[in-house]
Amino acid sequence: MGSIISLVKDMTIRSKMIISFLVMIAFMVIIGMVGFSSMKVIRSHMQDIFNVRMPGIDFLIEADRDLQQLLVAERSMIFADVGSEEYKAFMGDYEENFQQSAARWAKYKALASTPEEKAILPKFDAARTKWEEISRRVWDARGDGSPEGRKAAIALSQGEASAAFEGMRDYIDQLTEINLGLARAADKAATESFSGAVTTLLMITSLGFLAGLFFAFVSIRSVSKPLSQVIAFAEDLRQGDISVSLPEGKDEIGVMSQALNRVVDELKRKTDIATAISSGDLRQEVNISSEKDAFGKALQNMVWRLNDVVQKLHNAANQVDGGSQQVSESSQTLSQGATEQASSLEEITSSMTEIGAQTRTNAENAGQASNLAHDAKNAAEKGVNRMMEMTRSMSTISESSQEIAKIIKVIDDIAFQTNLLALNAAVESARAGVHGKGFAVVAQEVRTLAARSAKAAQGITELIESAVNNVKEGSEIAENTSAALDEIQGKITKASDLVAEIAAASNEQSKGISQINEGLSQIDSVTQQNAANAEETSASSEELSAQAASLRKALTFFKIKGDSSVGFATPNYDAAPRSAQIGYQGYSKPAPKKKPSPVDAGWGAPGDAPMEVDPGQVIALDDDDFGKY
Repeated sequence: MGSIISLVKDMTIRSKMIISFLVMIAFMVIIGMVGFSSMKVIRSHMQDIFNVRMPGIDFLIEADRDLQQLLVAERSMIFADVGSEEYKAFMGDYEENFQQSAARWAKYKALASTPEEKAILPKFDAARTKWEEISRRVWDARGDGSPEGRKAAIALSQGEASAAFEGMRDYIDQLTEINLGLARAADKAATESFSGAVTTLLMITSLGFLAGLFFAFVSIRSVSKPLSQVIAFAEDLRQGDISVSLPEGKDEIGVMSQALNRVVDELKRKTDIATAISSGDLRQEVNISSEKDAFGKALQNMVWRLNDVVQKLHNAANQVDGGSQQVSESSQTLSQGATEQASSLEEITSSMTEIGAQTRTNAENAGQASNLAHDAKNAAEKGVNRMMEMTRSMSTISESSQEIAKIIKVIDDIAFQTNLLALNAAVESARAGVHGKGFAVVAQEVRTLAARSAKAAQGITELIESAVNNVKEGSEIAENTSAALDEIQGKITKASDLVAEIAAASNEQSKGISQINEGLSQIDSVTQQNAANAEETSASSEELSAQAASLRKALTFFKIKGDSSVGFATPNYDAAPRSAQIGYQGYSKPAPKKKPSPVDAGWGAPGDAPMEVDPGQVIALDDDDFGKY
């Protein structure tokens, strides 16, 4: 057993899986073959039962039933009147059942296959022939219709025919028992085949189950234990422990363990390089394992970049130190100019404030004048309207006076007519004498009233004519006054428009001056901020110079390729040009052994042109650089 386990352990996982599956397939094939054989035997027995024995028994039972119907028809016919419908019906039943029994017997004979059955078949045929002959004699005896014939038929039916019938049925019973026995035997054989198949299948299944458990246990153990070791190994690597290793074997997991051990060895080598780099030694040579060695390429590029960066940081520190001195001087000059500019802006702001105050006063006065002109315009419009109303009223008065003159004229005519009537009345009263004396007095009074009415009408007419003349003169004066007021209104309107335009212009000037004052305030703020920024820049440049010196001191920690230390002389600021070169010369990156790294085109690749920095582009030093201010 131990040798088998050892043999399985030394197999590859592929071989273990193939053998396991082959063993299981073999057991499955055996189970299938046993099951198929058993099912074939059972099927044979079931076919014999269902296709031979049960149909045979059914044909025998049906044939026996038909014979019983023949016997019933035969004996019923004996007691029926010959020639009656009942007699004919019994004859029809007899013939029909006779044919059915013969057909079913023929079907059974086709199914009979055993020697016992074949031995009984001719005996039954002989007994049937004998019974058929006797039964026909019964029909013939009853056919004459006489009482003697009936008695003879009864005696024959209950005697010879009955004995022949029972002998024939005995053969049917024997055949039925034979078929039942054969059916029971087939059922027993099928049951025994099923039990044997079940027992065999259970044994084979148990053996297959045990074999499967054995191979599963051995295979799982030979895989799970190494995998657990690999998982623990990977967890240790994840935690940074590279001192671990895996036991090696002959299967795939053993091969994988060998590869992982080689990975750890390579990782240890690169870890040693990284440790040296962390201690400041940038002179390490990194060998790339293959074109797909991303970690090796990254480490190699890191060494190149760090050498490049450290060299450039030294140069940049020197250049920053020199540039900071220049920035400090420029910042001081800028601060002084900003202070003078702020003083000038304060004077301009004061003058613009006075101009703005005067402009606001003019705008306010123009606004008041515009309001007064507007009020005068409204008053002139009201005067024109009143003069027009007065003109209309005087026209109405003139028309009314003319109407009154017409009425006075009518009154004058009435007074004249009344005077004539009074005169006629006086003449008539004179003619009447004493009788007309009273009437003459009345006529005199009427005449007196008519004279007074005529005099009053004449006075009113004179007054009306005088009023009409006055109204006419007043209308002319009102029209002249209205025309003068219209002219005054037009001039006031023009004056009001001009005053409004002056007021609007003054307001716009006031707003413009306010905006100018705001702009000057902003310029003043920016100028003061620039002065403060210049002072801060000067202080920052001094701090930057100190930081650059500190950076140079810190960079002495690194050792780069081509030199044992990174020592640089203190820069000469007097000889440093305004446009300094940030970069370095004299260092070249070692070429890789195979394919150049794709990072050679980066910013830190050797061969890059040194970058020139113009301080004028870094900080605004000219007046035009202040933008809108």
